[in-house]
Formats: sequence, C-alpha cells, structure tokens
Amino acid sequence: MEPIQESIKYSLKKYADNIAIAENELSIKYSDIERKAGLLAGMLIQQNIDEQTRFVLMFKDRINYIISIISVLYLRGIFIPVDVSLPKGRIKQIIQESHADYIICDDVGYEAEFQKKNIKLLVYSWKMAVDSMEEMCLPDYRYKCDDSIYIYFTSGTTGRPKGVIGRNKGLKHFIDWEIKEFNIKEKSKFAQITSPSFDPYLRDIFVPLLSGGTICIMDNCNSFHGIKFLHQWMERNEINIIHCVPSIFHVIAMNICKTKNKMKSLKYIFLAGERIVISDLKIWYGLELKHINLVSLYGPTETTLAKMFHRISEYDILYGEVPLGIPISETNIYLLNKNDYQSNYGEICIETQYCSLGYVDICMNEEKFLDSPFNDNIKLYRTGDFGQLNSKGEILFRGRKDRQIKLSGMSANLFAIEQRILEKSTIEQCFLKLNTLNNRIICYYSAQNEINVKEINDNLSYYFQDVFIPQQYIKLKEFKRNSNGKIDINDLMKHID
Repeated sequence: MEPIQESIKYSLKKYADNIAIAENELSIKYSDIERKAGLLAGMLIQQNIDEQTRFVLMFKDRINYIISIISVLYLRGIFIPVDVSLPKGRIKQIIQESHADYIICDDVGYEAEFQKKNIKLLVYSWKMAVDSMEEMCLPDYRYKCDDSIYIYFTSGTTGRPKGVIGRNKGLKHFIDWEIKEFNIKEKSKFAQITSPSFDPYLRDIFVPLLSGGTICIMDNCNSFHGIKFLHQWMERNEINIIHCVPSIFHVIAMNICKTKNKMKSLKYIFLAGERIVISDLKIWYGLELKHINLVSLYGPTETTLAKMFHRISEYDILYGEVPLGIPISETNIYLLNKNDYQSNYGEICIETQYCSLGYVDICMNEEKFLDSPFNDNIKLYRTGDFGQLNSKGEILFRGRKDRQIKLSGMSANLFAIEQRILEKSTIEQCFLKLNTLNNRIICYYSAQNEINVKEINDNLSYYFQDVFIPQQYIKLKEFKRNSNGKIDINDLMKHID
C-alpha cells in the first residue's frame, strides 16, 4: 500500500480536467486543486514548518478545508479540521487538547482571539491572487504508512470528547475499500454535507478525489432549513452518492414521499452514526426506488471511519432491525463476554492493522487499545458496544455499556427498551434517558399521530420489570442535533416539566 499523499498526487494529475469541486455555479478542476494546494504548501514551507506539525484548520469557506488538508498532507503534517460554527468553548478545547502548532483560517478576526496563545496563526483563502503566493518545489518528503495525519475528536455525547490520532494507512485502506467494494466510477457526484469537525467528512472528500469524482458542496447543509430541502438540491445537482446519518435519511425519505421525486441520479446512500429506524425503511421501500442502494456502515473514530458494513434490503424490515453487518477487508470482529471469551453475545471488539494510533492523551489508550490475544503484533479495540451474532453470521447491535442502567438491584439496557417501543407502537423516533433526580425513565419521542401510553407500557411490562417502564413521555417536534447530526442528549432535559 502506498501512502495517501502519493495517491492524491497521482489522482490530481490523472483526472486533471475533471471537476473536483462544485458549489453553486462554481466549478474547480483537479488541476486547479493541484496548483492551489501546491501554492499553500509553498507558503507554509516559508514558515520553516517541521514534519508532523499540527495544524488546526478553521474556515468559513469549505473549499479552503479541502485544499488546506491536501497541503498539510504534502508537508507530512497533521490536520485538525474545526467547524467554525461550533461553540467557542468547544473550539478552544480542541485547540488546547490537540497541542496544535498553527491555526490556518480565512478570517483575520481570529488573530485578536488567539494572538496571546502559544500558537501561530496564518490567514489563507483559495481565492487569494496567485501572484501573491510563491510556487515552490516541495522537498522530497518520505511519507510513511504509519504516519499520523489527522486528529479528530469524538462526538462526546455521553462524556468528554477524546482526541483520536488518525494513521495514514488507516485512511487509505478504507477509501480504497469503499471505491472497490461499491465499484465507484469516475465522475460520480458526491454530496458533501458532513461537518468538517467529524471524521466521516473524510469519506466525503477522499472517496471522490481518489476515484475521479466531484465533491458537491451544499449551502446551509448543517441547518434545519438546509436539510429540509436536501432532496431538491440532490436532484438539481444530479447527486450519485451521499454519506449521512439515518436521521437525515429520514428527512430525505419523507420529502420524496411527499414530492414523488424519484431521485433518478442517486445510486448509493451510505448510513452511519445512528440506529436505522425500521419505519423509515418501510416508507422507503414503498417508494419503489430500486435504483438506489442503501448501505449501513459501522465503526468508531478510533478504528478509522468504518469496519463493518451491511447492504440493506427489504428483508431487514421482516427481521425488524438492520444488522451492523460483516467486517470489511483485513478486519476481524470478536464478541467478548464478561470473561473476555469469544461468544455469540458480548462487547464488539475490532482487530485491524488499520486502526488509529490511539488517543492524544496516551493515558486513555491502555483501557481501550489492547494487544490482541488472537493475533500477534496487532491491536484490539474495545468499542463499548454490545453485539449479537445472527444466523447469517452478521452482528446485530445490542446497545452500549454506558446505556446499561441498574435500578432496584436489576439491570437493563435503555437501547433494548427503545427497540421494543419502536417495534410495538406508532412512535417514529425515541430516546430514553434516566432522570437521576428521581431514578425514573423518561421517553422522548416523535410521532405523527397520538400515541397510547398505557398500551405501550402494558407491552413493555411483558418484557421488563416495572422500574424500567418509562414514567413520562415527552413529545418533540424534532430532536435537536449536534453538528455531527446525532441527538443532542444534553438538550433533552430542558423539556422536562
């Protein structure tokens, strides 16, 4: 396997005349990306940048992220993309905990904010005049497959976000796998809607760039207004492939149902990051969109983008859930019970030579990254997720360790209760949370029609003890989302009477 920098350089030359990025009426060719990335790399070289220097990237213009990421890779540096829409406290936390050396941004206003910090700030925009930057010949960097190339922070929905150091060959392995597994063709159009602050963004960028495709950037893609009209934008731009969370897929499905728009150009929707709701699949397969393939991806940031996949079909509706699936190439998945023996039910543990290099805070590594007992010289990552093997050899998701609760001496997993509610009611989405003030469970939900709480609880009582029956049902018009598209758990408690 060659380092990703070599693949990028080859691709930029091979597809020189193809459109690399499209945004509104703007089109940028691969040859333009090659030149712009080279110019920025030359500007950074003048700063006497050392190899493995850490760069925080903060831009209002999303094209700047793409070019600067390539430039940092050229210099054998480490990029840390930060979405400027994040809360200021979160941004400062990322900058501090990543131990960054530089900030590259397109807003001079950041200078006053960070000038007193022990970090250098550079202002850059791809729109800068060419003659204001000096084109330089890059030094002969020795790129290595085990190099650190990025830092991403986990979403932190249930705890403090952790910085994860991405490995060169880990990113390259996944990108190569997706292109080959799904036979992704040159000039395919990809929707870029993921926030740059979350590692799935790398799928949006590098799958198209290494296959000769086009990155199509959507305005207001992280706002409710933007998502509401996402399907129209996708149709207008003839999008072929999109990576998104299932809650965005729900919006797409509902809007197609209303508009009867068949999305004729769309070929693949890759879903990851959340549970896929069966009621959404029922709507989807009722639309007769057989030309569109749905694929589920699973894998934490720590193991690089995704390590399991499942091609979704109508049969998943019959079984009542979508499996996490089977491992991608060169990956082993083990289910370990409480005694750390292999089992048909247990904690999902991922063994691969393509995992990340661990956490920025190396003290956290010992608990999660273990020497594999199954193969020498390879790490085993403990995900904290529970899984169960089905008759087809696929793994089914069975909740998280941190959603395991104990009340009156008895244990249950909130995920299992949610699954039962969704199976036996008209509720479309739900999330259970334990109110620690009174040890009562609250069910937050969304539904088009009124629900029968007594009927739901009577059904639950057949499977769970009384202490695990929700004592309060709170209807939401919509679940507030973090910038990564996942449910904002901290926002839920605000709705308690």
